[in-house]
Amino acid sequence: FRTTQGDIDVTLLSSEAPQTVANFLRYVNRGDYSQSFFHRSVRNFIIQGGGYRWVNNTAAPVREDPPVQNEFRVSNTRGTIAMAKLGTNPTSATN
Repeated sequence: FRTTQGDIDVTLLSSEAPQTVANFLRYVNRGDYSQSFFHRSVRNFIIQGGGYRWVNNTAAPVREDPPVQNEFRVSNTRGTIAMAKLGTNPTSATN
């Protein structure tokens, strides 16, 4: 990721979460995350982005593809990238 605060390198674990990685790369390859921004930040917990981007100086939602199947194999520990889900639905992650 290239941000105004510097670049963030990520490693995608396609063998552990193939549907999730494919979903993420569809958004990336379409350019859906261009001009996106972190819209939620909770100290010592999470920074969240991917839901909105700037279009004509206005925050606009990133279009959502259908949710992907939950592929829990790697714990959400510090430094991991993950998809947000609704608390009651582990198969609700979109963008």
